[in-house]
Amino acid sequence: GTAYRLGLMWNAVTALLFISLRRYIPMLFTSDPEVIEMAARFLVFVAVFIAFVSQIGMINGYLRITDGGRAELKDFFVFRNIGAALVASLIIAAASFVGALLLYVGAIFVAWATLFVLPLIIDRNLGAVDAIKASWKLVTANVAQSLLLLLVVVAASSIGSAICGVGALVTVPLAGLLTIYLYRRFTGGQVAA
Repeated sequence: GTAYRLGLMWNAVTALLFISLRRYIPMLFTSDPEVIEMAARFLVFVAVFIAFVSQIGMINGYLRITDGGRAELKDFFVFRNIGAALVASLIIAAASFVGALLLYVGAIFVAWATLFVLPLIIDRNLGAVDAIKASWKLVTANVAQSLLLLLVVVAASSIGSAICGVGALVTVPLAGLLTIYLYRRFTGGQVAA
């Protein structure tokens, strides 16, 4: 339990530092306002990338926990298949954007259809498109459970964020573990008791 909280906190603090200090870090190297502004915008992308990579590490740790292993802090800092995960995330983001134009119904559909894309990429070494197809097969074979999972994940994340973000230290890891638990169940894998 402590390892994933430490991993989540480390990644969250690092990303928040980049976002919070994005205007000040460039001032250590230049006083040119244009360069500072450009660097500040770049640091936002760095923070987003850190959050993205940390999600991969968190999924790796969750897989270790659900497989019955005792996760150590280092398990949350293993970043496998970043390229495929990035491509899949960009495809999902584009589809979500288009879906959001349809009164968010399409974006919700995309979130549901792609629930297991990153675990499939990290666990099974699938490419982006193959993982999207495999996720679609998993959710359509388990419609009720996967819709309920989406609802629980969104609710848990919202509640955790609503409590000044502090609640997310508990709700986000639990939502991640639940996702990986169901992923293992849906794929016929063994789940630790």
